[in-house]
Amino acid sequence: SGHPNHIALYNAVVALRKTAQLPNHIQTYTLQSVPLWRKFIGPLAILEHEGARLLAQRGGEGDSLVTASMDLPLVARSLFAHRSQAVWFRWLFVVFGRYSFVNVLQRLPSSEAL
Repeated sequence: SGHPNHIALYNAVVALRKTAQLPNHIQTYTLQSVPLWRKFIGPLAILEHEGARLLAQRGGEGDSLVTASMDLPLVARSLFAHRSQAVWFRWLFVVFGRYSFVNVLQRLPSSEAL
């Protein structure tokens, strides 16, 4: 996403992986970032993801997980659990944001593979 906190967290987890401070039996995943135009296509994100997957013929990838949901009330409750997040534009994100509908998580390799 480019957010400094997200970048710092990713770098910290990768550093723990590289230095073997995180046991190899613990799997770690990163959320796939997408271009801006794909971030705000709402429920069409599910169709877009499936179309891209079929075109790329990535059907059996073992190093990624895909989560899909249409449970907008759950997404809203999760986001607004912190009052600081309850601003008007967050509602737009809940309704139109890709991450309310589909998330692709890619597994980070173990420290032996880094």
